[in-house]
Amino acid sequence: MTDLRLLARTAIRTLTQLRALKMLALLGMLHASDALCASPTPWRLDHYRHTAFSVDQGAPSEVSSMAQTSDGYLWVGGAQGLAKFDGLKFTRFVPAEGERLLSSQVMALLPARDGGLWVGYEANGASLLKDGHLTHYTTSKGYDINLTYRIFEGYSGRIYALGSGRLLALEKDKWIHATPLPSASPVNAATIDGRGILWLATNDEIQWCKEYDCQPQAAGFKLTHLVLGLSVSPTNILYVGQDNGPTRRFRIEGTRLVELSELPVSTVAPVFDRHGGVWLPSLGAGMMRLSPRAGTQSPDSNDFITETFKKTDGLTGDFVWPALVDTEGDVWTGTQEGVDRFREASLVNVSAPAGLQSPKVVPAANGKAWVASSLPLMQWDGSSLRPTKLGPYAFAMCTDSSSGKTWLVYDDGLWELTEDGLKHVAPIAPDAAKSRAYLLGCRRDGSLLSLQRRPAGGFEWVNGKWIRQPAADYANMILATSDGKFLLGHRSNRLLVLDGESQKEYGTADGLDIGVIKAAVTLGDVVVLGGRGGLASFKDGRFQSLVVAGKKHFAEITGLAIDDAGALWVHMPDGAARIDADEIAVALKNPSHAMNYFWLGHIDGMSGVPAQDVPSPSLSKGSDGRLWFTSQSGITWLDPGDIVVNQVVPKLKIDGLIADGTRYPTNQSPLSVPPRPSTVKVEFNAPLLRAAEGARFTYRLDGVDKDWQEAGSSREAQYSNLGPGDHTFRVRAANESGVWSNSEANLVFHIQPAFYETWWFRTLCGLLILFAMCIGYVIHIRRVTEKLRIREDERVRIARDLHDTLLQSVQAMLVRVETIKDRTTDAWAKAEAERVADWGRQAVSEGRTKVGKLRAALDESASPIRDAVELLENLSEASGLTLHASLAGTERPLRASAAQEVASAVREVVTNALSHSNGRNVWLSITYGDADFVAVIKDDGCGIDEAALAASTRSGHWGLKGVQERIFELGGTFTINSACPVGTEVTMCVPARSLYKRSTAASRA
Repeated sequence: MTDLRLLARTAIRTLTQLRALKMLALLGMLHASDALCASPTPWRLDHYRHTAFSVDQGAPSEVSSMAQTSDGYLWVGGAQGLAKFDGLKFTRFVPAEGERLLSSQVMALLPARDGGLWVGYEANGASLLKDGHLTHYTTSKGYDINLTYRIFEGYSGRIYALGSGRLLALEKDKWIHATPLPSASPVNAATIDGRGILWLATNDEIQWCKEYDCQPQAAGFKLTHLVLGLSVSPTNILYVGQDNGPTRRFRIEGTRLVELSELPVSTVAPVFDRHGGVWLPSLGAGMMRLSPRAGTQSPDSNDFITETFKKTDGLTGDFVWPALVDTEGDVWTGTQEGVDRFREASLVNVSAPAGLQSPKVVPAANGKAWVASSLPLMQWDGSSLRPTKLGPYAFAMCTDSSSGKTWLVYDDGLWELTEDGLKHVAPIAPDAAKSRAYLLGCRRDGSLLSLQRRPAGGFEWVNGKWIRQPAADYANMILATSDGKFLLGHRSNRLLVLDGESQKEYGTADGLDIGVIKAAVTLGDVVVLGGRGGLASFKDGRFQSLVVAGKKHFAEITGLAIDDAGALWVHMPDGAARIDADEIAVALKNPSHAMNYFWLGHIDGMSGVPAQDVPSPSLSKGSDGRLWFTSQSGITWLDPGDIVVNQVVPKLKIDGLIADGTRYPTNQSPLSVPPRPSTVKVEFNAPLLRAAEGARFTYRLDGVDKDWQEAGSSREAQYSNLGPGDHTFRVRAANESGVWSNSEANLVFHIQPAFYETWWFRTLCGLLILFAMCIGYVIHIRRVTEKLRIREDERVRIARDLHDTLLQSVQAMLVRVETIKDRTTDAWAKAEAERVADWGRQAVSEGRTKVGKLRAALDESASPIRDAVELLENLSEASGLTLHASLAGTERPLRASAAQEVASAVREVVTNALSHSNGRNVWLSITYGDADFVAVIKDDGCGIDEAALAASTRSGHWGLKGVQERIFELGGTFTINSACPVGTEVTMCVPARSLYKRSTAASRA
């Protein structure tokens, strides 16, 4: 009834269509699996990790077909059309504008070699989806199938379509009939083997023919049931799925069939994984898997192993229609309620009873193992766990590697664990009767070391009796070495070595620096230790820390083991690392060598976190080479020679560019983006169907990112405020096994410039700036000219005022002095009058010269400062003081106006010293420096008191104030240092840029 309701939802109205739909579900996409080779290692279903993608997670329902295209994407067809899966999410296919699917019910899918996808429907016609566009084939192109059961590819690449009792072939873009069968013998199923032979199923027999010359011939086997599908395994076994009947099997020998035993199951057409397993989807019974040995064995044989996975086990539904094996080796199925994936995993989870906590695995002989935990002691028989009569927490177990015997110390004594059962050997030590054992070490001579809960401590079993070992009071691990010693890690950075009756403890002084030792393993004559702080080697009483490459830090190590290839395995909370033997050998010789390693994590099947507070190693190696890992509530095992490594190279694709919320298709060339987007987001992807969450992406934007940026598993990159111009975005990808893409995926896009970023706008701005500079220069010239005119007028006014006032007054005074000189008879007065007259005449002469220069608007002399010095020397002779003038540095060409101001300031200060200092000497020092002009005037007179200095700033006392104003206007400094009666020192400092001519100052800069 459930099957009928399911088929009814697909809108099949007739019995013929009902059977055709079942046939379609049986066939599934088998051709993709034909190329896979069986693995020599027989895998079971527990080697696969199942993941269900339900409708609630976005997966399609009513799945009728599946295919993987060459770009890596998984396509799923069904009653709701077509969807694409990249490993993380399902995306419903939306046809390009103006296009549509021929029907919403997709019945068959086939990936084309050129990257396209063939689509068959419930309705008439088929379509080829390529580069996002649909090309339809209907009756006008010879496609006269009303309901497509299957589309498959021939040995030479020829495309076949099966449905409505017809087998068509595509020839030069037209569909032709591939078989000349009359309508009375419809083709219900068809497939092709690895040699190009077509196998056909009609209503009553199996036939064969050549691919390009199909003249069907009977294979000699009659059919009593409607054949739902034909498929050929990689081992050349033809599977014939029948409606309401068993699955028949034939070995193909050329064109001859040899029938094998039937499979007592009603199944759809099988798919074949690369480990030789046969997957059998069924309508109502879930998914079944046959072991590789079942290919040619009878179902009654012991080698015929059938495993079933149903909805009760987590499958999305029991009505399994299509199935395929993808390029990464994983098995996919579709049901009426979703999509399921069976992913290959390196580690195998052991099914354990509920309530399992803190398990410990001790491998025994012949590949068996013993498991202690919170549950009663259990034995692993190679496929499952079965309980024993001993109770829980039987952790004190060990296996003697020399004899293969497994020993256990429990509450009631010493036990030997054998395949035939448990053998009680001796009672427990009397002093340990009330304390449970938690660790046991086995030495090759048959002696044991048992550690009991405190306060009992340690006991050795030697020669059939227990001996107290007080040194072994507590430990986190016990290791028995080949030379008969026991190593105990019992405190932080402490290792105790017991050798018979002798003992020795090692610590940090000996180089031990890995914290609490939780695991140890021997490697030749070297012991490798693992603890909370990492790895260390121990040999000849010395320790050496071992380091690993990369950024990962090895810490909280709870298990160590050496596999049959000599590689070191390290178990930690987040996974396990394999360090190859040659890496270890180099590190033991050179401790600074950073060892490379291979990592296994949760993606590889590692589940749970090892118990940190249980004094038992979480990793052990069995006699068959199998490694056992334990977590707080689970057990997994690993065959080191059968590790799954995904060698499929990621196929990168840039999906789109989004600028300010607007998506731009990446197939445009060139891709142009409007000016100044605030955000630019690039979306990229690499379909990784096995473990998309373990992918790693790196990207960079040329000119923006200095180095490759880590995106982790994120599939987008975002940038803000990108400038105009061409930008190149690059991205790389690696799968969960670290296999990188062969090349980068690139996207070149152009951001248009804003109007203010265009060349014409910048040129216009440049011209405007140049025009503004010209206007400014003209205004500056006008201002300078106006200043010069004002200055000229001022000079003329000053010249006029000097002539009309000062010079006329001095001339009148000179006449009066001449008169006094002529009328006096006193010789001394006559001489003094003559001297005053000379000064007056000199003053009038200088005044007239000055007035003349002001009138002529000419520059002063070439060196007004030198002229001022010569004048002061003449004045010093008349005053009776001695002027000592000195010049340092090279005399420079000076700016006329600035030089006049400095000369006036020097003359004023020196004149004051000659007139008022009452000293005998005046020193004038002038220095032409590269950065400053410095003039220092010093006398040996009485100095200037504070009152005089204060008076110099009052109205009417303008001498020093004028000097200060002149110097300050030139940007210089003026200081007076007076210490009466020692004298006065005046320092004037003028910047070279204010006094020297520009060419000279620039040449000195």
